[in-house]
Amino acid sequence: MFRFSQRHQQLLLTAICIFNLLVSSNGDKQCTEHVHVDQQSKAYYHSFMQLQTIGVSQCIKRCKKYKLCKKIHHDREHLTCDLMMTYAEKGVTTLLDIQSEQTDSSNCAMCAETDVCIGTKDGTNVCLQHDVCPASDWLPFNHKCYFFRDHRSTTDKNIEFCGTFGAKLVRVDNDDVVTFLTPEMDRIGDADMWIAANDREVEGEFVWGSGDVALNAVWKPPFEPDGDGDCVELTFRSDGAVWNNEKCDFNTAQHVCEINFKIPPF
Repeated sequence: MFRFSQRHQQLLLTAICIFNLLVSSNGDKQCTEHVHVDQQSKAYYHSFMQLQTIGVSQCIKRCKKYKLCKKIHHDREHLTCDLMMTYAEKGVTTLLDIQSEQTDSSNCAMCAETDVCIGTKDGTNVCLQHDVCPASDWLPFNHKCYFFRDHRSTTDKNIEFCGTFGAKLVRVDNDDVVTFLTPEMDRIGDADMWIAANDREVEGEFVWGSGDVALNAVWKPPFEPDGDGDCVELTFRSDGAVWNNEKCDFNTAQHVCEINFKIPPF
């Protein structure tokens, strides 16, 4: 008895799927597996929305509504439809930044902070919920995720730790961030933490880790910055948070990692 190999089965299923689409939609869209690789472009596709109890024609019509939808995967047996988007080439771990998909449209005003606002082809937008932080113990705030480690170490050790998540040492460049950090530091029970500001390159010229000039410094009076160190601690006091420069590889303090919201590759 002739047996189909796994490769033959895959080709047969693909042929059936494409035939069904050609019959129902004039071939406007290709059918995909749940994870699909275009062998020519080497693009990878993943589902960003799954629809239930829907036929293939309606599945195609829904795909055509969304700018992100490049392919579909329709399961005829269970009547499910996956709308597929390109996310990365194989081996690339870069995630799709939500900021790149946010729009200024007022239609996005109803989206929660942890939603991504997806533009549709008719000019409207929809809110999609996603796990935008690396894990549940990261706190979302102002389109970033923050991790409070509750561990004192040197600046470079903290930078190294944050880097394991693709994150950076926290940047505290406005009062809203200080207000967000304060109760969490109170919970930990510590008064000071490292922030990304430093003057390692040019003495006295403090920049954030990315190189942006730190314009909002609130130095601890009366002598800070005193030139004693190249890294900056944020010290929480009853009258507010102040900056204090310290030695990067000698002093220890708490730290917070930050990373921008991301859409995971499902």
